Amino acid sequence: MGRSVSANPKITIIGSGTFGNYAANILVKSYPHYHITLIAVNDYAYNLMATHRLITGGFKPKDITRPLSEIISSKVNIVLVKEVVEFNEKNTRLITSNDAEETIDHDILILATGSKWANPIAAQNFGSSVDSMTEYLHNEIEKFKDAKKILIAGLGFVGVELAGELGYAFKAQLASGEKEIVCVHSFENVIDNRYSESIRNSIKQYLKNMNIKMVFKEKAVYDPETNPRQVKLTHSTIEDIDLFYSCTGPIANLPSNTLTGLEVDKKGYIKVKKTLQTLKYPNIFAFGDINNVPGKRFVYREEHGEVLRKNVELVVVGASHGFKEYVTKPRPVGVSIGPELGVGQAPLGKLGTVKVPEFLIVKKKSKHLFTDKLDEVLGKV
Repeated sequence: MGRSVSANPKITIIGSGTFGNYAANILVKSYPHYHITLIAVNDYAYNLMATHRLITGGFKPKDITRPLSEIISSKVNIVLVKEVVEFNEKNTRLITSNDAEETIDHDILILATGSKWANPIAAQNFGSSVDSMTEYLHNEIEKFKDAKKILIAGLGFVGVELAGELGYAFKAQLASGEKEIVCVHSFENVIDNRYSESIRNSIKQYLKNMNIKMVFKEKAVYDPETNPRQVKLTHSTIEDIDLFYSCTGPIANLPSNTLTGLEVDKKGYIKVKKTLQTLKYPNIFAFGDINNVPGKRFVYREEHGEVLRKNVELVVVGASHGFKEYVTKPRPVGVSIGPELGVGQAPLGKLGTVKVPEFLIVKKKSKHLFTDKLDEVLGKV
């Protein structure tokens, strides 16, 4: 039997993305006697999966956001901050939105800080309010409108979906040659080899039909201070670039901490047990993108949420066994290529995968990018 915590435990959740919000709501719903604090840098919640349509004007901020107070249960204490200074096993030190220093004690800490993405879906540039997000996006949209030559580095999920949005928004200019979009990818095909060759080739063909140029098996190096209009590739150089966007993957968004035993992988993501607990600290959980779990996309949120909900309770009562473990199961996956195109596949057991009809991907994902289920996506339960 482990050591139990107080009868009214203090739970702190750092991060108000879709995972952090969901964690706060399921815990307070299951355990109303818990004192739950959600630490957030924004007073709104937003749908990350739809952000790349913002920069073409296809969506407005109001289409993908909700006030945080409308998503989070009124029983949760929301603390808006400018910065999480550091955390440890017992408390979190922060600077509030009013520039006050504050320390919040916790019995259990849940890290749900996610990842940092590059422009144009870099949430760290959105600001703390929808007004600041609107201003930022206005400037980005103008950049895209004015740019004659855009280079996107990386054709993983984000790069493909961004290219698809731009290809759709600027189809006439691309067809006439008024605009040029070049995508550079270090591998020999788009996305990755978890997806069938048929799916990957379909994506390439759709982008080609949009008059988007693709360069494979080359790495792009951009140094805006030396030459803001040049991108060096492995074997050549691309000149006269007006806009450069890196879609080569996010980095872990882990706040400063004093935990010598908090282990991370080579990309900075927190190593966790299958219970979602950190390796050394049983009262600290990592939930969502910030952990190193192989399957941690949005489609796994409910399953992983149940693991978190159950195991937090067991830590509270001081249990030493019976902890729930996550199991990553293959799931259907879809890639949007603008609002009218999309491809996807579904698992077929030992037979591998089967291609999902494209109209279903368009209906379920591409058309709305989950804005038709916004409250659910943002973590309301």
